[in-house]
Parts: sequence; C-alpha cells; structure tokens
Amino acid sequence: MLEEILSKTSTWAAAANLGRIKESKREPSLAIEFYKEALSNIMEKQEHISSSQKNIASRIWFRIAECQKRLQKTEESRQSLKQALEMIPENLNAILEFNN
Repeated sequence: MLEEILSKTSTWAAAANLGRIKESKREPSLAIEFYKEALSNIMEKQEHISSSQKNIASRIWFRIAECQKRLQKTEESRQSLKQALEMIPENLNAILEFNN
C-alpha cells in the first residue's frame, strides 16, 4: 500500500514520509530505500540545488545514516554522515553523530 502511494506521487516529501514510517516500524532497510528515493526526487533534473533543498537532503542523509547504524553498517553510516555534512556543514545532528 505504501509503495502504491509513492508510485502515484513522485515528490521527495512522500518518499521521505514513507521512510519515516518504515523507520518507526523498525524496518531500516525499507526506510533507506524510501529515503534514497526522496533524495533522487530532490536531485533529479537540478543543475543547481537551492539552500532549502540542501537542508532537506542533509536531513535525509542523516536519517539514512541512522538506519545504517541500526543495521550495524558502520562504514556506510559514516559515509552517509559525510554526505549530510557536504550538503550542510552546520548539520548539528550529523556533526555530533560523526564525532561519536
């Protein structure tokens, strides 16, 4: 059912919200898939990403890192945190987690 909703709406927000739902249901692998779809929707066909889009992308990369951490994929989680910090170097959650 959730996948059907996503197929009807190709917005980053729908995908990100579905990721949060999967994350709250302790399904981090599926959450990552939705978060990556959200990132794809933000980045596609964009030569220049606005600062608000970078902020959103940074928060999504952080969520991906958290899911990877739950899956004990430490190196992948660190790479996702780096992506979050590349988008927004001031992302406090990503800074704190990266320094842990």
